[in-house]
Amino acid sequence: QIDLDAFEERPDDYIRDNIEGSEISTRTSGATSLIRRLLVHFEAPVTQLCLTHCQRLLDEYKRDNSAWQSKYTALSLFMAVSVKGQMRHHGATTLNAGVPVERILNDHVFASLVDGGPEHQPQLKALMIKTLTTFRVHLPVATCVTLFPSLITLVRSRNYVVH
Repeated sequence: QIDLDAFEERPDDYIRDNIEGSEISTRTSGATSLIRRLLVHFEAPVTQLCLTHCQRLLDEYKRDNSAWQSKYTALSLFMAVSVKGQMRHHGATTLNAGVPVERILNDHVFASLVDGGPEHQPQLKALMIKTLTTFRVHLPVATCVTLFPSLITLVRSRNYVVH
């Protein structure tokens, strides 16, 4: 609920803390740090556990599209377990080989980037944009080109964070 309040009432803070990755600790950044530290010593079991939970959350969203928090959590978990190395200005530099990054991006991000229009589930749209920017150096140029029309559609959003 705190993240939702920040998204709606303090969008600048939300962007700084959740999208740009400031030094301010959020629940998401704390969970991501924990997962990444566990991956250092227990990569295979932690990867499998996270992917299983991620799939369960995505299935929940598929059954009920109004449960956008399930997909939001799944994508956050996906990013936490798949990115092994990251630079602020370059996005993900090293990926977890045990995560089917391309399949998850194709099935759950690219395909639903503009579902329902730019105003539909804006928190989820903002996270999908963050996901794209995180993995941008690993995307083929042709994929990036095909995503531009969807991203341009989102620029029209009245939501400050999505815009």
